[in-house]
Amino acid sequence: SQLPGHLDWLVATAAEFGATGDGATDDTVGLQAAVNAAATAGTALYLPHGTYLVSSPISIPAVQDISVFGSGWGTAVKLAAGSDCFVFAMTAADTRITMRDLTIDGNCTEQGATGTSGGIDGSGAVACRFDNIHFIACRDDALYLGGMTGGAFGHNNRVVGCLFDQSMTSTGPGRGIQMNSNDENQVIGCDFEFLGGSGGATYETAVCILDRAGTQFISDCNFVGGAVNGTKGVRLQDCSATKIGGCNFDGTAGDSVFIAATGNV
Repeated sequence: SQLPGHLDWLVATAAEFGATGDGATDDTVGLQAAVNAAATAGTALYLPHGTYLVSSPISIPAVQDISVFGSGWGTAVKLAAGSDCFVFAMTAADTRITMRDLTIDGNCTEQGATGTSGGIDGSGAVACRFDNIHFIACRDDALYLGGMTGGAFGHNNRVVGCLFDQSMTSTGPGRGIQMNSNDENQVIGCDFEFLGGSGGATYETAVCILDRAGTQFISDCNFVGGAVNGTKGVRLQDCSATKIGGCNFDGTAGDSVFIAATGNV
């Protein structure tokens, strides 16, 4: 339905798409239908306050200029127990997508040990915006920024004012952001608190930001806690030209910045 006063927005409602937001019903089908409708219409999708339970990834179609908005962190999209997947997944060819003002709950303590589980699989993300999102309890990656179909790098994404939180109980690596084959991104004014699970190996294990691509800007962020599994703040792995500035490291148990790379600032 159209949102009064904002006639180019759609609203995910039980009546039209089957998304209840009651925290108990599996809303996967209804929420996917709402996202598809917004993509087809070239509009923004507004999710009202509530908890939308999903059991498989909500696919963001390979279109341009669509947006998914919540009412604030009271709009939550939560991974159902045993789903072992991301909450949202791009198609490795997404450009200019905006997601903001919602909570993405990876429900890490209720996931198994298969697949890759987390918040947003941003494979192929180009010029996308992730604003004011609360990523909580993600087993592997809260936000994964990866490459495009065919092997080209994703690039030029913005992650602004997000909170990455509470993955220390994860049996996976419990990272905040991983950037791999996706560069020229800006991570600005975000908070990384009590991250880093007990799983993963070598450089893949507990770290708030893992940069494997380089040419990033990481600025004015807070890194707090993570004492359980020796979580690092930022790890630069086999990359160059990333700039880290103006960040606050308060009680990170591991290295604040760990560099296994050259040519970074």
